[in-house]
Amino acid sequence: MNTIKVKDAFAKQANLQELEYLALMAKHKEDPNKFWAELARASIHFERDFEEVFSYTEKPFFQWFQGGSTNISYNCIDRHLSKHATKAAIIFEDEAANITQINYQELFNAVCNCASFLRSQGIKAGDFVSIYMPLS
Repeated sequence: MNTIKVKDAFAKQANLQELEYLALMAKHKEDPNKFWAELARASIHFERDFEEVFSYTEKPFFQWFQGGSTNISYNCIDRHLSKHATKAAIIFEDEAANITQINYQELFNAVCNCASFLRSQGIKAGDFVSIYMPLS
């Protein structure tokens, strides 16, 4: 395996230092299912906990966190509101180098407005919705 050595200044500002990385890799190697179960439960809010971390019957039919139920919108937006409402959730730079930032509170409000509009059109839980977003 080839390794590219990074500059020390760059490595020092990394979110995960080398010794922490090696400890995580050892933990993963020891028991991959336990490793991913702990990481998922610490990082993702599950409305209903999963029963099995990983399984497959035949490639490419892999299944993760079977029996679990989560709300992606809640995990991406809502759970950040209490501590990070004013922090940038989306940073967009267009072709003209104009930068638009949307914080978590603004994103939450926009999602709620969109959901309210869909409900006003008769959309209810369990319905499938496709939204066409043209490039221009």
